[in-house]
Amino acid sequence: MVSLAAALHLQGDRVGALHWWDRAWAAGNVVAGYNLGMLHAAAGDANRAQVAWEKAAAFGDPDAMLGLVKHALDRGDAVGVKRWAPVILAQDEAFPITALGVAFRDGGDLPHAMHAFLRAEELGDGYAMTGMQWSTGPGSWPLRGSTRRLTRCEHGQRRPSGCSEA
Repeated sequence: MVSLAAALHLQGDRVGALHWWDRAWAAGNVVAGYNLGMLHAAAGDANRAQVAWEKAAAFGDPDAMLGLVKHALDRGDAVGVKRWAPVILAQDEAFPITALGVAFRDGGDLPHAMHAFLRAEELGDGYAMTGMQWSTGPGSWPLRGSTRRLTRCEHGQRRPSGCSEA
């Protein structure tokens, strides 16, 4: 059902995709719940997106949790961010944590972005720290030379003996 929904979505058949993702969700497919949220968000229905993501997040779906954090960041909802960001950070999957860092970075919350990128790096995402390379404007992280790479020491994240170029 999920594959059919995805194929219909790629063909531009929103109604068909919605039908099959609804059926897959009703059958217990958690990923379908996340996809329903994305479909509703893309259609501009933030409330339905949030409901779908909350249900999927309750089953532990990190992508749904990330959708909730992004939605909360867009609305300026600090409570929503505080509800779901720590749950994502506590997981052992680097990709959602890196994506969380990107969401924080894009929202201008560089300290939380750095925290997420460092956590993802600890979990083995060698590319996590490159997420900070695109930070620009007031409050950006300091630059070193002509690159936008950071050192862990510059941000007090490690003791001097652990300092190294990111």
